[in-house]
Amino acid sequence: MKLLKINLTTAIEEIKKRKAKKIILQLPEGLKTKLVSVSQELEQKTNAEIITSISPIFGACDLAIEELQKFDADLIVHIGHNEFFKFNKAIYVPLYYNIPKKSITITAKKLEKVLKQNKFKKIAIAGVVQYKKALLELKKLLEKKGFIVLIEKGKRTTEGQVLGCGAGAINKISKKADCAVFVGDGMFHAQAINFSTNKKSFKADLLNEKITELKETDLFLRQRFALIQKAKKAKKFGIIITTKPGQMRYGNALRLKKIIEKKGKTAILLTGNLILPEFLLGINVDCFVSTACPRISIDDWKNFKKPIINPIELEILLDEKKWSEFKFEEY
Repeated sequence: MKLLKINLTTAIEEIKKRKAKKIILQLPEGLKTKLVSVSQELEQKTNAEIITSISPIFGACDLAIEELQKFDADLIVHIGHNEFFKFNKAIYVPLYYNIPKKSITITAKKLEKVLKQNKFKKIAIAGVVQYKKALLELKKLLEKKGFIVLIEKGKRTTEGQVLGCGAGAINKISKKADCAVFVGDGMFHAQAINFSTNKKSFKADLLNEKITELKETDLFLRQRFALIQKAKKAKKFGIIITTKPGQMRYGNALRLKKIIEKKGKTAILLTGNLILPEFLLGINVDCFVSTACPRISIDDWKNFKKPIINPIELEILLDEKKWSEFKFEEY
């Protein structure tokens, strides 16, 4: 399985249209092997100066605005994701997996079997953007078999797309469906759908032609509850604010600081572009609260020496919210 060829046509046209002379290029880690060819194609076809950022990027929310400003560049060309937020100096070039039709057909047959076994007729379906073309093909195959396949556009997403910080595309329609289906790989996005829809959920893994029922919600909730309990004795909190433009929630951080101080505890504000466990070593607090990407405390919490929780978990810890109100963070 390979990514489709990176189509730079739209980006090249836009660079020429805007008469941009200096470009900041961004590529995800998995596409760094294409860095030289992409840079050269842009340079040769636009006559612009291309400066490629080698900093890791964590999605469409992570634009190289600092590099844009430091180099006084005209535009950012962001490869791999679709638009997350409006920024007039960014051009997004989304990419889609080129999954063989045979694999989609085999997976569709396996999913059909599972759905019939459960007597499910209406399906809410969503996936990550790289699977969008394959997702729509899967939808067509299921509809031909008589299933009603519901698909929706969420906040900051294209049709049927979910983000690590938002499953709105499927939440909108899940109440009308018998079950939810995530199309993609990995567990983070799949669990967001599984948890937030509160419906029986399945993962359609097109790469391995496999259907998996998602059953880890109870384990996930026990882990989050245990983390909150571990932080109960905390007296000093470090509230993390990222400088990544699509994740920066300074206002929310200030709100949380007031809540903490109202409870007679100490809160300090911390900021950085990259949030890694080693960057927090030695900071004399008892618990960290991340207002950045929820994946930091959801996926990576075991790597931190001290508890790291999300805003809603802090509010539960401080009795501002009930445990029954727990939910995935939505940006």
